[in-house]
Amino acid sequence: MAGPPLQFFRSLIASDLRSISRNSLLLLLTFTPLLMAVVFRLTVPNVAMLEDLVAKQGYTDIEGLRGFLETALGQIHPVLMSIYIGLSSSLVGSVYGLLLVEEREDHVLPSIRVMPVAFSTYMIARLILPILFSIAVTTLAYPIAGMAPLPLGTIFVIAAAGASMVPMATLAVVAIAPGRVTALAMVRVLSLVAILPILTRFIGPPAEWIFMPIGSYWQMQALWTAIEGGEIGAQLGICVAVNFLFALVFYAIFANKSE
Repeated sequence: MAGPPLQFFRSLIASDLRSISRNSLLLLLTFTPLLMAVVFRLTVPNVAMLEDLVAKQGYTDIEGLRGFLETALGQIHPVLMSIYIGLSSSLVGSVYGLLLVEEREDHVLPSIRVMPVAFSTYMIARLILPILFSIAVTTLAYPIAGMAPLPLGTIFVIAAAGASMVPMATLAVVAIAPGRVTALAMVRVLSLVAILPILTRFIGPPAEWIFMPIGSYWQMQALWTAIEGGEIGAQLGICVAVNFLFALVFYAIFANKSE
């Protein structure tokens, strides 16, 4: 028989799932990473598809063209998957932040203060589900895109480190946004910030240093390093540390406002 902590956790999961399933916008945002992977799969060509296309146009030197196509797509595919990787956790976290803002407006969050559970414990319990969901959807959807293939274990490790952005994004939304309209704007802002480090693919130091305080910068660097066969442990460690520090700052702001 489940104890009170487990029952409490289950009730939170059930409540969150009901809230998201009843809100079409939250549902769409939550599954946007999976939709992105499917769109990439259906629209972004691979070498074989481009070879067939040029062959139909009467081009005969396919072997000579293959090297160029492999080089070109070898540059494009990692960029697209970096956008996917950077956006995935940010969106999931932002959706949960939006959900918490709605609960605050409905006077659900203030009632937590009178419950026999610490506010920090409550927030940790609320964040477990989106973190696990982010890891799962990022890991499972990555191969669907069919670009920049990596071993599933490597994808999982990158997704797990990137999921540290979930609590940061959730707490950023609920700490800064006073209402639902502002929260929706925050979702857009956080999504933009999450994918901005893609610019470092095309610029070098010192310009790229301004992106180092962004967790997704280190996650993208890890992805590119993994594609090239390098070691990614340090980059993922910094990713987690950066996101954790920002999460602590936003939690302090949020907890202070919730008193």
